Amino acid sequence: MRASWFIAPLFTLSLTGCGEAEVTYKGTVTEADTAGFTFDETANPGAKKAIPGVVVTLCVDNGCTTNLAPRRGDAATSDDAGAWGPLDQIFGGSPFDDEQIMVTFTADGFEPFSYKADFEKTSDPTAAQSFLNVHLQRSRVARSKQ
Repeated sequence: MRASWFIAPLFTLSLTGCGEAEVTYKGTVTEADTAGFTFDETANPGAKKAIPGVVVTLCVDNGCTTNLAPRRGDAATSDDAGAWGPLDQIFGGSPFDDEQIMVTFTADGFEPFSYKADFEKTSDPTAAQSFLNVHLQRSRVARSKQ
């Protein structure tokens, strides 16, 4: 009887065990012919045309998949140099759950863009070791006016 009293709680803890993880991103937003991103050692390494006023949001897991609404404090606006961040978020996890990360970039006159990663599977930097430099493409309407 004593052995089962000791083993049952340990088994329950191992199945329901959870931890915390954190992601932190910083970077720049620039204009390009095609949308995309790079992780670089410096901000805007190609000295591309910066886009000020881009709204950048970070969300993890259900904040991303249900309504794209970031949790409080997880949004920023790019400055005149196109720089934004750092944005960070701490979240609970489980060994049985894949945490989805999404950093979304929206700006008037540009197509929206999202960087997405599976936290448990990505080899991308997640602790602001590198700059997440994002390139936005002008919207079709904005391109037709040029």
